[in-house]
Amino acid sequence: MRKSLVLLLVAVLGVLGAHFIIEDRGRVSIYFRDTLYESSLPGFVLILLGLYLVVRIVTRLVRAPGQFGEAVGRQRVNRAQRKMTQGLIEMAEGNWAKSERLLSQGARTSETPLLNYLNAARAAQLQGAHERRDNWLMLAYEHDTEAANAVLLTQAQLQIDHDQFEEALATLRKVNENKPGHRQALALLSSIYSRLGDWTALRELLPDLKKKKAMNPSALDAITRRAYIESIREAGHAGDQETLNTLWTATPAPLKKQSDVLHAYITALTDSRQAAAAEKTLRKALAVEWSSELVLDYGLLEGPNASKQLAVAEGWLKTHANDAELLLTAARLAMRDELWGKARSYLESSLAINPRVEGYHLYGRLLEKMGETEGAAIAFRNGLTLATGESAPPGLPKARVVADSDASGPDH
Repeated sequence: MRKSLVLLLVAVLGVLGAHFIIEDRGRVSIYFRDTLYESSLPGFVLILLGLYLVVRIVTRLVRAPGQFGEAVGRQRVNRAQRKMTQGLIEMAEGNWAKSERLLSQGARTSETPLLNYLNAARAAQLQGAHERRDNWLMLAYEHDTEAANAVLLTQAQLQIDHDQFEEALATLRKVNENKPGHRQALALLSSIYSRLGDWTALRELLPDLKKKKAMNPSALDAITRRAYIESIREAGHAGDQETLNTLWTATPAPLKKQSDVLHAYITALTDSRQAAAAEKTLRKALAVEWSSELVLDYGLLEGPNASKQLAVAEGWLKTHANDAELLLTAARLAMRDELWGKARSYLESSLAINPRVEGYHLYGRLLEKMGETEGAAIAFRNGLTLATGESAPPGLPKARVVADSDASGPDH
């Protein structure tokens, strides 16, 4: 508008200048419907300029209400945006009630009310106001039915966060009805099954999680490993040999090679009274890949023939002479076979390489068997010191050496 007025003023001044400078001003005649209109050229120009100015003013007046409405609308949108931003800031700072109020107020004039309602629901959840949370989610759903899955997934996540697992499962079923195999819904289902300890359902879900790439490979590997480990443990605790054997057959081959999975299986075999199978499985696994953790499991097996187990362990010592865990296992097996001197030698070698709480505890028990109560007390104290996080105790209790054939052992 300002530019137009400037141009108009320049034109008027030009016409007036021409009026006084030019002697022959010229005339303009317009004949219309038997009527003759005459004017000097400068006057005609002024009339045209006047008409232009009138048209511009009328146009602005006509557009003014709409422009005013747009300005008011922009102001409302900006105010709503500021409220949403401030609401998110308040939520981050822990002012959840204020955050909920700001977010809900801003939703009325926001360009993205869905985001306002979803975040208001989160703010209500943080206050433990589940009814208000669900009301905000309902408003979000009603505002944009095309975003139904987004609203339902948000609701399911909030329900899971508040341990409302049955409600979350019902919510996710709705998502599955709308879009079967939804990746985020599958990921949330895996979270629910993990927290409920429903390992069977989780195992059944694993193929879909992999097919739909519902989580990154490392997370999928971790949850797969946990599903099988916990299922194996449950079968072992229940003493269900058939289920345990079926589970192990169904376990993916790569998992069977992992030490934590093997450890769970060996423990389950022992719990379900399958010591012979556990011993055989351990020997095969250690022949493929050496594992100090599995060696410790071997020493805990209560097989029918301790002498045979000790012979196997001593065979491994030929190639793993400085393995502290293997020495501890050999000592444990020697004690079961009542070979006190040999057990003592293995234990002292193990503790010298790697002091362990269970090593000191076993050493104390051994010294008690040998009647060396003072040394046993020192061993137990050293183990307690190590268990409390203090530095490893210096040295071992000094006591006389007892040969395996020494009849002084109380159980010999």
